[in-house]
Amino acid sequence: MAKQNVLTRNRKRKAQALLEQGRVAEAQSLYRQVCEADGGDAEAWFMLGLSHGRQGELEALVACTRRATALRPDYAEAHFNLGKAYTGLGRWAEAEDSYQAALRLWPDWPQALNNLGNLHQARGAPLQALDCYERALAIRPDYPQAGVNRANVLQQMGRSEAAEAGYRQVLAAHPGSAEVYENLAGLLTEQGRLDEALACYRTLARLAPERVDLVIKEAQLLERQGQARQAFALIRPRLEQGQADAELAQLFAALCAEVGRCDEARALLQQVLDRADEQADRDSCAALHFKLGTLLDKAGQYPAAFAHVQRANELRDHQFDSAAFGAFVDDLIQTYSPEFVGAMARARHGSTRPLFIVGMPRSGTSLVEQILASHPQVQGAGELEDIRLLMAQLPARVQQPFPACFAALSPAVCDELAQPYLDRLTQLSAQARYVSNKMPENFLYLGFIAMLFPQSRVIHCRRDPLDTCLSCYFNDFSGSHAYAYDLTDLGRYYHHYQRLMDHWRAVLDLPILELSNEALVADQEGVTRRLLAFCELPWDAACLRFYEHDRVVNTLSYRQVRRPITDASIGRWRHYAEYLGPLQQALGQG
Repeated sequence: MAKQNVLTRNRKRKAQALLEQGRVAEAQSLYRQVCEADGGDAEAWFMLGLSHGRQGELEALVACTRRATALRPDYAEAHFNLGKAYTGLGRWAEAEDSYQAALRLWPDWPQALNNLGNLHQARGAPLQALDCYERALAIRPDYPQAGVNRANVLQQMGRSEAAEAGYRQVLAAHPGSAEVYENLAGLLTEQGRLDEALACYRTLARLAPERVDLVIKEAQLLERQGQARQAFALIRPRLEQGQADAELAQLFAALCAEVGRCDEARALLQQVLDRADEQADRDSCAALHFKLGTLLDKAGQYPAAFAHVQRANELRDHQFDSAAFGAFVDDLIQTYSPEFVGAMARARHGSTRPLFIVGMPRSGTSLVEQILASHPQVQGAGELEDIRLLMAQLPARVQQPFPACFAALSPAVCDELAQPYLDRLTQLSAQARYVSNKMPENFLYLGFIAMLFPQSRVIHCRRDPLDTCLSCYFNDFSGSHAYAYDLTDLGRYYHHYQRLMDHWRAVLDLPILELSNEALVADQEGVTRRLLAFCELPWDAACLRFYEHDRVVNTLSYRQVRRPITDASIGRWRHYAEYLGPLQQALGQG
């Protein structure tokens, strides 16, 4: 027995050395011998599992590590590794159980808390993720990954100021962190602080000179600032050297009209697509097809344009359940009956600052906000996620499921829920009379908005249904707006949007201005005067020159709002009438 124990120890010592040298297969063989000789050696099973993990064999890792925890239930490291393996396999409930088991044994384990936070984040539970990251940082304040993850969650939750402070805190302790500079640059870009974002990317370029993609990121920001020629100057050497990749081709497509090179951009997009493997890189190819379709549309080559856009939409992975969405809208309509609206709880804070601009995407919401933001008494905040996040948290907050959660609200709870949003508006502008939120999908939450912000105003942007849906189909939402990748789904979504807006107009006492995009194009000044009158704002001619306002717009319409209004997109659907049968049928026009 003593001789066997010595042999086992020697094998394990040699296997450990081989593992450290990267000779994983040899180490695995020795660990397997130990496990076969002594099935009760928990450490050997754990290390055998670790060797499988080094080779990406997660199922084998799980099998071996579970043997280790069966032999030693107090083996915290094994529970931790099981958590990582289950996460990699997408078995999230088992991953959470494993991390919780590790933390019961070692409550002050920051890495386990950080990984559990990552799991919550992946499962769409940002508040639980935030709690884990903050507990990890309380144990180890200089833990950079937990600090970055905490800031990422805060950014996702719309708490931009706290997120920025978090990123800068990590940078103060770890000034060479390229990941943090990149994340901070993204946050600053979202906030429209493009000069500061450019500075971050330039610092990042010094930290990681091998990253040629940073030239493109800098050029993308310059293009967002309207500096197309400066952006083109940055990428021109790469174009001339034949460094044609997907990201470069897409940026060139965005710049080509300003520098008079659209023919070259179309050729480059096609060249990159011809070399690409669509099935291996679906998202990248979809983006290229979207760009090429847009350029062909502008060139009047409509059949070819539609073919590329149709292929782009086919390549995007999307799942939209129109029946489930219709049922969601049914629940809202049934819940917010005239009787309920008459008696429902309302906040008592009295603030008139919130201004909501709603409608379908591509219906003119960005243009309307740009017009309003050109007025000195209005701050345009862009697409704020706050209302959707409040809505997502509501059932847990009042301990009632959707849609019963609305009836559980009291005036005091409405005030509590509204206050963080009002604080956010103050952070965005302490002086402006109104701060607008142009998240189009807030049309879903107007009943909830009427409870939290009963003195707010709503502007509903409308555009011809076919033009609206076609524009959605032609634009790359990069995986969001799951309904936008299929013409039938688009039509059904539009139908449900329309009937819900009809309901809100009938039952809510919020002031809602219906604003037609076609009317705005036909009579810009007249409609602008009506818009300002609705907001009880004095006339300001700067609203007619909205394209001179230098605020940053973080939506797909950021180029359009830098130009005067034209009628070029009115009736655009007629160029594609032969392809729109499924859309027209879903809209009830077929």
